Amino acid sequence: MAGRIALTTGLDITARWSASPISGPLPEVNHTLCRLGIACNGKNATAFKTDKGDTGDRIEAPAYYFAEWLAVNWWAIFHEPSKVEDDTRDKAENVGFQTRHWAGTARNGFSLPDLWLVPTGNDLQVEAVPAYLSRNRLKFTVAFKEKLPIDQAKDNAAAFIDSVISRMEEHGLSDTVLQEAWALIKATGDSERLFCARIGALGLSPYEEHADIEVALDGAAEQLPSRIVRDLCEAATPETFVELAAWVRQAFGTLDAGKAEIDFSAIPARPVTPDPRPWYWGKIAAIKLRETFGVPATDPDAGEQILRSLGIDPEGTATLFSRGESLDVEGALDRHDNLVRLAVTASKEVPQRRFATTRGVFLGWGADQQDARLITRAHTREQQASRAFAAESLAPIDYIRRRAGRGLVSRQRLGEIAHELGVSPAVVAYQATNNHLPVADYR
Repeated sequence: MAGRIALTTGLDITARWSASPISGPLPEVNHTLCRLGIACNGKNATAFKTDKGDTGDRIEAPAYYFAEWLAVNWWAIFHEPSKVEDDTRDKAENVGFQTRHWAGTARNGFSLPDLWLVPTGNDLQVEAVPAYLSRNRLKFTVAFKEKLPIDQAKDNAAAFIDSVISRMEEHGLSDTVLQEAWALIKATGDSERLFCARIGALGLSPYEEHADIEVALDGAAEQLPSRIVRDLCEAATPETFVELAAWVRQAFGTLDAGKAEIDFSAIPARPVTPDPRPWYWGKIAAIKLRETFGVPATDPDAGEQILRSLGIDPEGTATLFSRGESLDVEGALDRHDNLVRLAVTASKEVPQRRFATTRGVFLGWGADQQDARLITRAHTREQQASRAFAAESLAPIDYIRRRAGRGLVSRQRLGEIAHELGVSPAVVAYQATNNHLPVADYR
């Protein structure tokens, strides 16, 4: 019986086993044929419609391939955030990320939805996109973007994998790629999981040798706070990690003197929001801080006033030594009690330095009392929110609306507003787009 998916919270992956296994050359496929359902927070990724007009909630496929993909890519799926813009995920230069996070990788000729599993810090983002599979003559019809806690998602995925392996063992199957990969994960002790998470954040398997990276990671772990190491791994790639780790170790050591120091003792706690959108979180935090200092949102100098109220010279923020053209790490901060020392990478352009500094304010504001952070390009929820916070602080949407006028905001107008605010046109365009103002292509 196919049954219907019980649409509940969490990542719901279930298999209704076929009463009549198929006969073919691959026993792991033959004996895991099922009606497979994948849903998240009540949204059904496996809802489909065939060319004949038939509809359903579950697709007929072997559960083996999806379970194997989850197990082989386990540490990356739950720890490697996106390190590029979302619209470049499917480009050739990012094929590795796609392989690790796109469930279509596991199709092997069968039907699986166009589904992405990407961590955003402490949450897993599950995104489904409608997709037509011409070979299978069906279309997956549901689109959604949901988030759930990483630990909950892991438990849900583990329960599914366990059920698939139990099914295989009932039929005497052993020594498959799935069983070997899952045995390694289950044998990983608590003391090893932190290492596995860090290696996974780089998009690598902790069960393979990466000698140079492991040496650099060990050195970073010995000299840097744990949260800095996590930020580093979430921002770097295997190709950049060794060099970047050496730079961060040297740069972090310069934060003990001569850097911008912010006192958060008289400032309310950073706002929290159940809204999953990072840009919204950053926006309400900027509004809160602006209200705290009595800065009007229509003032073109609002951002500078906020920074000066925090004791920061917006044009002379102490810098770490240059990272050249690399944007993977833009600065670092170290918090002790209510005092935060902050420095950003050297830049020839004041707007970029001010933007990175303002991002650091957001991260330092929400940091634990004895904590340290990097300001990075990673697409975790907090790093993304820091960009939105800087955008709203330095380019308030109320000012942009007043200056933009009606109709499409042209590239020339974007540039004029950006010049008035001391930010890049991209920041103004970002603000306008997120707040539903029509803008011309600024790239």
